[in-house]
Amino acid sequence: MTAGRAVLPPVLRRILRREDLQTLIGRLLELVTIDGDGLPHPTLLDFGAVLAADDGTVRFALPAGGPSAANLRRTPRAALAIVYGPAAYVIAGEVEALPPSDVPGQARFALRVARVEEDRARRMTSGVTYAPAARTREVLADWQRALDALAR
Repeated sequence: MTAGRAVLPPVLRRILRREDLQTLIGRLLELVTIDGDGLPHPTLLDFGAVLAADDGTVRFALPAGGPSAANLRRTPRAALAIVYGPAAYVIAGEVEALPPSDVPGQARFALRVARVEEDRARRMTSGVTYAPAARTREVLADWQRALDALAR
């Protein structure tokens, strides 16, 4: 990974800065870390666990004891894959651990954007989706607490 910096395109800044939060319920993005064998380790995240802190930094939260957090502590590089609208995006960069938040069991990280790739070769119709168990109001309240913790 190069030490260069890139900026998030406007569409990603908008969705990762809470502007369309309700429209993201039931949608997931993918975080890819590098495991102890040097292989890709994908995991799915709610949009409520990811926040654009500025044009070149994306913060996200993971379970503190999970494999993705362990991978990032060992090898601090990652990529986020997002399907939104008719395009797919990959955001890649170096990652640093952030100080613990007041959310128990949560590890926070900041990805410094080194590269953003946009794929419009195929017209995307959806990314990974799921049916939330909770009602919209409850999901939004949980996400708001998590995003507030990421913003600090």
